Amino acid sequence: MAAVIATAGTSIPHVMDMRDPWTRPFPDDRKHMLSPSPTVRRTKAVLERAIVRRAAGVITTTRELESFLREVVGPPRTVEWVPNGIDVERLPQVDAEPFPGLSLAYAGTLYYGRDLSPVLEAMAVFFAEHPAAREAGSGLRIAGAIGGADEARLRKDVARLGLEGAVEFRGVVSPREAVELISRSGLAIVLAQHQGLQVPAKIYESVGLGVPTLAITEVGSATSREAERIGATSRSADDVAGICRVLSELWQQKGPRRREPREPIDYGTLAGSMAATANRTVLLYNSP
Repeated sequence: MAAVIATAGTSIPHVMDMRDPWTRPFPDDRKHMLSPSPTVRRTKAVLERAIVRRAAGVITTTRELESFLREVVGPPRTVEWVPNGIDVERLPQVDAEPFPGLSLAYAGTLYYGRDLSPVLEAMAVFFAEHPAAREAGSGLRIAGAIGGADEARLRKDVARLGLEGAVEFRGVVSPREAVELISRSGLAIVLAQHQGLQVPAKIYESVGLGVPTLAITEVGSATSREAERIGATSRSADDVAGICRVLSELWQQKGPRRREPREPIDYGTLAGSMAATANRTVLLYNSP
């Protein structure tokens, strides 16, 4: 909004780097996750449409958001997408020993409908099929802010599924501690439920660290497509059997579990694409 005001009445192009939509195409029973106030939701939608149309061009991080802007919000002058990534050089090197067994890690806040329950359900089935995995110390470590109601529900699920001792709540930790937690684990969990247009940035961190990564998201979402592109795995929240198979395959895998990204995800490589897209947008804006 500040850029629109600053460039109003001038020939200076304003290119909008839009990582997330301001409004999301939630079903009616989930619109409250965007805001409990219908007035706020309507105001955001009007502002989003106005700002996008005022920009000389928009750069997004997913094809899905690009399509949304073209078809739903209303076409800006130009809209293109450049995949997100990570500054690999800034990832701290962790020399600590891996956690025992098959260690799962989730580092992040639980919000907007993100839910670890499918992972807990799959763990219970996995332990029933592979009791030696539990005896070896396999489990889930959770780091990050969790609301009171969400934590209470998770702890209730842990008790219901008999996972006491296999799930650890670490609370809020430093960024370095979060990276260390993921680095020492055999599987990183990324939650992207009900976020079909964008990709959580943490998926690039775990893939960049070489840790096998499982994204819980809807089939056909931006995250499911991006997970396949960069070498992660995705399963839907209702596919507990599929999540369990991922755990079983990792447990039975011989040798190192570390993986290289399937496609470049470092900012050093992506910077060229970003610069070319921004330059092309400005040239189109300035063309007669």
